[in-house]
Amino acid sequence: MPLRFLLCALCARGDNLLDRRFANFGVLANNVFTGPGRSFDAAHPRAEQFRGYGAPRGGEIGVEYRFE
Repeated sequence: MPLRFLLCALCARGDNLLDRRFANFGVLANNVFTGPGRSFDAAHPRAEQFRGYGAPRGGEIGVEYRFE
């Protein structure tokens, strides 16, 4: 929401500034890459969470000045 005075406008916006941990989706599934060096080992799967990263932190500040 801009703050207006005279012919100027000041605005600011922030995204995910206070999120410490954020994921946009998650799946609990069996991981079959549990062998040495993360090689394929279908005989010994392990239940693990797979998570996708969320949106990054971001922000912007703007100043608008109109000449009339």
